[in-house]
Amino acid sequence: ATVALQRPHGVIAAWLVAAAIGAVFAVDVVNSCRFQFDPVPGTQSDRALKRFHADFPKLIFRDNEAVLVSCLGPCSSVEDAPFAEVAVRTIRAKMFALNASHVGIVQNWTDHFEYRASALGRLRPSPLMAPSNRTLLFQLAWQ
Repeated sequence: ATVALQRPHGVIAAWLVAAAIGAVFAVDVVNSCRFQFDPVPGTQSDRALKRFHADFPKLIFRDNEAVLVSCLGPCSSVEDAPFAEVAVRTIRAKMFALNASHVGIVQNWTDHFEYRASALGRLRPSPLMAPSNRTLLFQLAWQ
């Protein structure tokens, strides 16, 4: 150890040589260890993905996000808590602003309150409200 400390340039040179050799092998390792998430060619999944790419090219890179609004303390239903509607209105306003400043980036959004007010929401329970009634969901899709 004392010899290495007396020759710092030699130590640095040795580490540079080791890094260069490691870099050569690292490229081989990266090329041989690819993670494959594509479907197996010729399968139904492969045909479905190709159809999806052909028919819905704008939706290929679409991401879905979810915002949960929940009661932390005791409550019978989160939709009756004033903060829930304020939170959802605030998120909606942010979505409108984001869509106005970056047209087309926000593809769609929905929440429990909008669903409940819809025709379908009047016919059946909201899928955007948890069975416990303590959490509601705001979903958005963006690209």
